[in-house]
Amino acid sequence: MPVVFVSTILFAMLSQSLVLHLGVPRLLVSVVLLALAGALHFLRVALYRQAVRRKAEALARPGSGGGPPAPSAVPRWILELTNLSFGIALAAVLPLAVAAAP
Repeated sequence: MPVVFVSTILFAMLSQSLVLHLGVPRLLVSVVLLALAGALHFLRVALYRQAVRRKAEALARPGSGGGPPAPSAVPRWILELTNLSFGIALAAVLPLAVAAAP
């Protein structure tokens, strides 16, 4: 979960800097951040499928039954991409929430 908080704070600061100092429209910042979050999510899905497929192929090979089982077929950094994309998506909503606030 720390990845969500850190990425939300960093990307929220980035979006505020773009809006306040460079004059980029809030809607454009939100759309770009949401697109980045979506791209990271689809990348994570593809990497997850590839890791699971590799593990299944390794288990299907003859003679691969020995040894202790691995804790996970998917590396931790691939799973953390979910938290990163969620944090970026949360940061994308913040400029719109600030604009909608009275």
